[in-house]
Amino acid sequence: MARLAYSSVPLLLLALGACSDLPPEVETTTGASTGATDATTTMPTITADGGTQTDGVGTQGASGGTTNGSATTLDVDTTAAPDDTTSGSSGPPPGCLNPEDCPANETCNEGTCESVCPGGWAAAGNYAYCLDEWGGFDVSGNCGGDAPAHRCLSANDPINGVSCSVQNCSTVCDCPAPPPTGDALVACGAFEAEGPADCFLDCSGGRTCPDGMECNDDVCMHPPQPLSMYGNCGNVDSPCAAGECENYTNGMSDFAMCVAGCENSGECTPAVEGSDESAQCGGVLVPPPGPECYIPCDDSGDCAAPMVCVPGSSGTELCIWPA
Repeated sequence: MARLAYSSVPLLLLALGACSDLPPEVETTTGASTGATDATTTMPTITADGGTQTDGVGTQGASGGTTNGSATTLDVDTTAAPDDTTSGSSGPPPGCLNPEDCPANETCNEGTCESVCPGGWAAAGNYAYCLDEWGGFDVSGNCGGDAPAHRCLSANDPINGVSCSVQNCSTVCDCPAPPPTGDALVACGAFEAEGPADCFLDCSGGRTCPDGMECNDDVCMHPPQPLSMYGNCGNVDSPCAAGECENYTNGMSDFAMCVAGCENSGECTPAVEGSDESAQCGGVLVPPPGPECYIPCDDSGDCAAPMVCVPGSSGTELCIWPA
């Protein structure tokens, strides 16, 4: 609280200024300084807060100010009253000031968070798992469209992550909409050093991937699932659901496949989808010793691509994955 002091004013000044408005506080005193009289005349003084002073005795007004006969001290609150108005605005404050205030894949537009693609996401598609049960690429069945517009992105060798993609995008708005979970950003760029621009989910900077996906070199990827019998275990970093991964070489190339022992063909699971022949039981690969389930063939056209038809260790031809 600031304190303002008002001092006494000689009566002579009051007489000379009789036609003007009185100041809020005046104390008049006629003393014996001239020698003419020793009488003292005291006029009531009205203080700024409604108190009065007479004969040197002060009274307290409504605001707490007092007079002491020679000077008046007022308690004045100089704190500014709060301004409850808003400058240039009649509504609530904006929901965002910059894009960083908004959720993933949204931007700030005049105080409101909205999609980075207000016209919608152009591409029909997804970022789904794009391998079949044997570890082969299945774009048309999983990615919401056929090649070449849609394709399966794969990371590393052997493959330890995959994701559906739309390729040849120009902006992120050419990509499929982001999944409902995670805060990874939809991106459009070259996934491979030399290749077309692909749509993918960018998890750099600690952003989280959608449910079921993992951040693999700053790209959200699905980890491979366990492989069924005859699975592509040489190219996919995933265990065989049954049996074990058998590596085989014919002296020129390397191959691999999930295999399991058998006693008769009835124990073998059906062949890979796309194969022309039914699964058989026989000793075609060494090791392992003893018969195992395999898919017979006469040429590579009998096999589900990209499996190829090669002679086994016994000379019997079988469909197998090039490693």
